[in-house]
Amino acid sequence: MSDSIDLVQYLCCSDEEHWNKFHDGGVKYRDEFCNPTRVVVKFSVSITTTKLWDSNYSEYQKYLYQRICGYKEDFLTPIGYRKISQILNEEGLLSPMGRPFTNVIVFGIYNKGKIREERVTREDIVKVSQPTIEVVNLF
Repeated sequence: MSDSIDLVQYLCCSDEEHWNKFHDGGVKYRDEFCNPTRVVVKFSVSITTTKLWDSNYSEYQKYLYQRICGYKEDFLTPIGYRKISQILNEEGLLSPMGRPFTNVIVFGIYNKGKIREERVTREDIVKVSQPTIEVVNLF
């Protein structure tokens, strides 16, 4: 809607109560011939986010994952899964299921933790559809 149409509508239509009002999801205004019309703009917004999920990891599981990541990522030469399981067993720690650590259990904790970390920290996806504009004459 341009300024020239607004001026024509204002000069043409003396009833300002009905001019340019928001009503029923549309904007009512009168065209240059004082015919009441309604403009309806429709669009949709879709948001995919991971921010609504609550963590189901216990504090112990988070602790084990951080320790294993420390051994795998913080050293100049990463330690293997078998060596990490030996270190954890020597400290008397048990797996979340209450068993002694093996290389397979350490790998599972590390791999699943990485997948979870990627899922929790990924960016939100926002999709906005192309808006459609519909002009409806009320007479």
